[in-house]
Amino acid sequence: MDWREINRVVAEELSRGIGHGDKIRVNCPVCLLRTGKRDRKTSLVGHTSSGRYHCFKCGVTGRFAEALQNAPRVEDIKLFSQPEGYVPLWTMDAARSLSLQPALNYLRKRNVDRALLEQLQIGCCLTGRYAFSVIIPILLPQGDLGLWGGFVARTYVPSDTPYKYPPEMSRGGVFFNHEAVLEKTDKTLIVTEGVFDAITYLPDSCAVLGKLSYTQINLLALAQRPVCLVLDGDAWEQAASAALWLRMQHQEAGFVKLPPRVDPDEVPVRELQQLADQSIHQPIEL
Repeated sequence: MDWREINRVVAEELSRGIGHGDKIRVNCPVCLLRTGKRDRKTSLVGHTSSGRYHCFKCGVTGRFAEALQNAPRVEDIKLFSQPEGYVPLWTMDAARSLSLQPALNYLRKRNVDRALLEQLQIGCCLTGRYAFSVIIPILLPQGDLGLWGGFVARTYVPSDTPYKYPPEMSRGGVFFNHEAVLEKTDKTLIVTEGVFDAITYLPDSCAVLGKLSYTQINLLALAQRPVCLVLDGDAWEQAASAALWLRMQHQEAGFVKLPPRVDPDEVPVRELQQLADQSIHQPIEL
């Protein structure tokens, strides 16, 4: 593992840590490599003011900000094709197909109408690796070319793995509705963990694809609009820590703490939008 990779791994770990003032402490991900023993005492400290980190146990030191130099840009994201068996769901043929009705019914319950199906290019697979899943593309902001930076496959039947992603997809370097991150506006951007949570608050929303990554946090720091992190109820500490770090980068940022086991799409739209706007001007307490 070279220093570039170490910086990236450390940056990812620090993005999941809890901040206290200028410091973020986490278990060092490098200790096992350097000492042969895992760190379980949060020995690695990152300083948000300087962008430097050091570990009291293994001695590794560096600048986690340097990981940004190698962060994937939108234009460098690997492109993906539609999965085998993909069928668009916004056509009249799909509306008349009995085999596609379970997928359409699942999406209707998620308040996804035909206009959204077409806008987001949502489809379905009935066979193959993503059988009985709705397919939500990760559309890249490249004009009207309709380029895919990957996709989310969500099963609409009982499954031990309800979400699937294509191999080699850069989940930590792009957002669902990435275009909203790049838009210059005074409207608050609501950042969620789930694609369907973000769909509820379109167009002023985006979603991470799993967990919020260090690269995504730094992309948000470059946004020319206020940013509010509304992660699932059990991830509010990470949202608070990320919002605090964004403020240290002179970004207007806040977070909303949801009740336990409550997702953003379960909150009335107007209510959450108001909470998101208010969070930008409220102090952040960890």
